[in-house]
Amino acid sequence: MDIAPGDLIRPEGALEYDLEIQRVSKELIVQGKLRIKFVFRCARCGDDFFRKIYVPDFYRTFPLASNSELINLTADVREDILLSLPIVAVCSAECRGLCSVCGVNLNRDKCKCRRPEKKNIWGVLNELHL
Repeated sequence: MDIAPGDLIRPEGALEYDLEIQRVSKELIVQGKLRIKFVFRCARCGDDFFRKIYVPDFYRTFPLASNSELINLTADVREDILLSLPIVAVCSAECRGLCSVCGVNLNRDKCKCRRPEKKNIWGVLNELHL
């Protein structure tokens, strides 16, 4: 997949594919499904989690110059998988993230830090007499 080891995502395991190849005239048509498991780092809490990426509609055509031509699908498969990755990976919709003051993971522990009271910034308007 050509993803750097320090990135927030990494493939886990082998690519699974189910492809059908047809020759139509002077074209080769490749279509099918792709599946691969990834490890993501949650953008809210920082924990790692697994998710399978599924591409149900992989489709490419290649012009053929000869009957024994070799076709490399690597770049095309990589592109479709990368386009299927989420822009922001979150472990679950209910993820509470990290405390902005002490940094504790709110999914596992209760925050013990003392947060400042919220000031009512609109309270000054209540004091105006018009």
